[in-house]
Amino acid sequence: MSYEEIVARNIRLLIEQNNVEQKELSAALGITPQSLSNYLSGTRKFPIGLIPVVADYFGVTIDHLYGRSDER
Repeated sequence: MSYEEIVARNIRLLIEQNNVEQKELSAALGITPQSLSNYLSGTRKFPIGLIPVVADYFGVTIDHLYGRSDER
């Protein structure tokens, strides 16, 4: 599994676990809901610059998003 797939999977899990609407997350990231959908489905690569923003939003480490740590 590529890092893009791992990041997308972990963000999808965080969205589900925290009952966050994709449009709410996309607004917090300053992107369109369609862009977020493309990143989460793997149609487009998740921009590396958004990874820290997502980690901060969910209160997790970047390593957690990359699947390198179970620590949140």
